[in-house]
Amino acid sequence: MGGSMSAGRDNDELVDLLKKGNYIRSDEVEEAFRKVDKEWYVVEGCSRKDIYSCDQSYRDINHRFIHLSATSIYGLAVEALELRRGLSFLNVGSGTGYLSTVIGNLLGNGAVNHGIEVKGEAVAHSLNCLRRYITSSIMFDARSLAMPIFVEGNALRIDPEYRQYDRVYVGAGCSTKQRECLQLLLSDGGIMVMPWLDKLVKIRREGERFHMEELLHVSFMRLVENEEEEEEEEDELIRIEQPVPSL
Repeated sequence: MGGSMSAGRDNDELVDLLKKGNYIRSDEVEEAFRKVDKEWYVVEGCSRKDIYSCDQSYRDINHRFIHLSATSIYGLAVEALELRRGLSFLNVGSGTGYLSTVIGNLLGNGAVNHGIEVKGEAVAHSLNCLRRYITSSIMFDARSLAMPIFVEGNALRIDPEYRQYDRVYVGAGCSTKQRECLQLLLSDGGIMVMPWLDKLVKIRREGERFHMEELLHVSFMRLVENEEEEEEEEDELIRIEQPVPSL
């Protein structure tokens, strides 16, 4: 893997490039990425080069909360998560909801698919993007999608005693303290992929032990930008329910 890759002219060409770069390896993951066009998750008028770039992240200059990591990172992460139907999933820093929707197509209808995002504007945008996906994609099938549930909040305040997840992805760089907090959200045998310090790592939980594997050197924005915000005490822990999504 590695080396700078060009952008595709459309979503299918993007997926072809991800396969060529070995970021996507399995047929199931390939199919999930082909089902969800990145064009539905950016603002109107964005260049196709920006939309379908393999190795460049995207941030809208007028709406700073609209951000997508490099698609090559997403491909590598989805493969590393070892997803299968029926598993529960949490996306920390769910942003536009793009990755949650890709993964929802791997989990299948009825599975838990939660996303938490600290910016309320991003949550609203992700819901609009989900509507767009449902109404625009000829490949959308409600019977095969674990519908994403997006909530606003600080992931560091999620109650690990209320719910744990089989798979977790973290879309922002974490300190050691944050990593130790978030990995408690994993169920026994669960897998988390996250940026920790300057590396993308895969963490597998076995009882009270956590085994880490380095995947790639990366640079991500920090999970919490304001140190005071991270240290601020809050009375209630977050418990994400599983309602029927209203679109």
